[in-house]
Amino acid sequence: MSWTRGNRSVQVELARTQAWIEFNDVALNGVSGDDGVVQEWRDFKSQKKAFETFMKIGMSIVGLLAAFVTTLVGLSAIGLVHLR
Repeated sequence: MSWTRGNRSVQVELARTQAWIEFNDVALNGVSGDDGVVQEWRDFKSQKKAFETFMKIGMSIVGLLAAFVTTLVGLSAIGLVHLR
């Protein structure tokens, strides 16, 4: 999507600019219900954020369970808790 500056008349350059914007607007924003690049990027970012949040919560729960088990095993090792 590079743009090169022209040196023709104002009307020709304005027409070129409008054509370039119209072409790239379809690619970026989509047309007729199709997702454009912008929407796909936003969807990707929101899915990534949701997955990261899910992983943080999941790892926190696993970490808490592991800490609880480790604490019980440590207390059992020094004789304060009796595990079967």
